[in-house]
Amino acid sequence: VGCGVAMGNATPEVLAIAPLVFRCYFPFFLFLGITVLATYYLQSIMHQRQSLTISVLRSLVLSNAMLIVLLRHGETAYNAQRRYQGKSDIPLSARGRARLRAADFAPDVVVVTALCRTAQTAAAVFPGARQAVEDDLREMDFGDFEGKTYGELKDDPAYRAWLASGGEAACPNGEGKAAFCARVCRAFERLVDEALARGAERLVIVAHGGTQ
Repeated sequence: VGCGVAMGNATPEVLAIAPLVFRCYFPFFLFLGITVLATYYLQSIMHQRQSLTISVLRSLVLSNAMLIVLLRHGETAYNAQRRYQGKSDIPLSARGRARLRAADFAPDVVVVTALCRTAQTAAAVFPGARQAVEDDLREMDFGDFEGKTYGELKDDPAYRAWLASGGEAACPNGEGKAAFCARVCRAFERLVDEALARGAERLVIVAHGGTQ
C-alpha cells in the first residue's frame, strides 16, 4: 500500500487494509519515539554528571598539584650490548654521556639510586642539584643472568623457564617480579607522600628502565 495514496481517492480495498496497517505499525513507531526521547534524556543527564565530575576532579588536582619527572639513566656499555644489567654497578658509556644535555629547569633535589649510572645522569642533566639516594628504586636483580645477553642464555634451562613464566618467576639468585614491583612501588609511594607533605611542586627521579 503506497503511503502517497490520498484517502479521498482510496479504493475499498485500501480502506479495509488501512486500519490493519495502523494497528501493526503504531506500536513500532511509538516504541521508536519513546526510545529516542529516553536516549536524549539520558545523554543530557550523563553530560551534566560528566561536567560536574570533571569540575570536581579539576579542583582536586589543582589544589594538590605536583609535577613528577621520571627519567631513566643514560646509556651504558651493557645497554648497547643488550646485556642484563640489573644491580650491576655499570657506569655510563662515553656515548651515553655525550648524549646528555642539561635540562631547562633546575630542581633543588634529584632522587637517584645507589647505582652510579643514575648519579652520573642526574649530574649531567641537573648540574648543581643535590642528590638524594633511594636505593629501593634500583633496577631488578637478575641474579645469574646479569652481564649476559639473550644469545648467551637462550639454551640455559633456568633462563628458558624464566622466560616461560613471563618473567614472573624469580631469577636464580635474583629477584622475582612481584618482589621487585612491591619494593619499587613502596618506595615511590613514600617519596610522593613526603614531597606532598612538604608542599613540593616537583619531584624529580632518575632511576632505571624497570622501575618506570
